[in-house]
Amino acid sequence: MLQDTAIIMYSHSSYADAWPMFVGQQEKYFPELKKYVFTDSVPCELPSSWEVIYYKEEMSYNERFSSCLESVSEEYSILHHEDMPLFSAPDKNRIESYLKCLNEDNNLAYCKLLKGGEMREIPYKKNPELFAILHDSEYIFAVQPTIWKTAALMTVYTETKVSHIREFEPKSQETCRKNSIHGVYAYRGEPKRGMYHHDSSVYPYVATAIVRGQWNYSEYSLILDELLYEYGINPQIRGIA
Repeated sequence: MLQDTAIIMYSHSSYADAWPMFVGQQEKYFPELKKYVFTDSVPCELPSSWEVIYYKEEMSYNERFSSCLESVSEEYSILHHEDMPLFSAPDKNRIESYLKCLNEDNNLAYCKLLKGGEMREIPYKKNPELFAILHDSEYIFAVQPTIWKTAALMTVYTETKVSHIREFEPKSQETCRKNSIHGVYAYRGEPKRGMYHHDSSVYPYVATAIVRGQWNYSEYSLILDELLYEYGINPQIRGIA
């Protein structure tokens, strides 16, 4: 099932300085998967393995994403923004096991790849590493690396109407409730990082690399130092938070 999974990176050309890091890490760890960039324009070179899907600048965030998602044919998609790069090798066997749960359970639409926001541990019956996210949660949907059934992800982005990206997560909760979109999160006892989330040993990514427009050194200084050096990115240009 991993072979029918797309990597999606939503971005804007103003964040293209973060693309080499995200793209390079995906090329390193998932060379076999189909990859998409949703963007307004492409100001830097991308590998030929990445398909660019363009949105119009005047569109709202949900319109941008949903219009681009129409071009994704894979049954499953892993959602990202550009500032969520992998920093270590993912556990593909465990990702396959999560995909199996999605495939076998018609009531399950997604699997978040780390524990964050929703801190209750309500076991999911088919996998001891997965925990249910109930519909009384404020974190049913989150813009973070999540394995989605692509059709369900389209429903969330089509029906959640916003004028600004900051409105999307709060409003998407009701969209999920209204459409009976249920999900789980993965947690294997990983340590907490910052105030709101734990690390992921299955999909080790930076959550997130950019905060308030600057590189997130307050939580990821050592990891970002290595990635920025590897991809020749000068952190002083964007600044350090």
